[in-house]
Amino acid sequence: MPSDDKTWLILILIVGAYDKLSIDDKILFKEILAITHLQYNFHDKLKDPLESLKAEYDKLKGELELGNDNPSIIKQLKSLSVDM
Repeated sequence: MPSDDKTWLILILIVGAYDKLSIDDKILFKEILAITHLQYNFHDKLKDPLESLKAEYDKLKGELELGNDNPSIIKQLKSLSVDM
């Protein structure tokens, strides 16, 4: 178990609230871990916040490549591009 107070605080946040954070907050949180050099303690426990965005982007891009040129798909692709 982690003995450092900062490590415990981060662990509590990860277990209790990380999945509920917005994408921007998850990115900020990972940056804070990197700055404090705590990312090595939690490297395997955190999902990459951009991973879900990339997966959704790939799915929409595939639909577009298959000929589905629905305007909502194009709009979602633009939105995801900005978020990434």
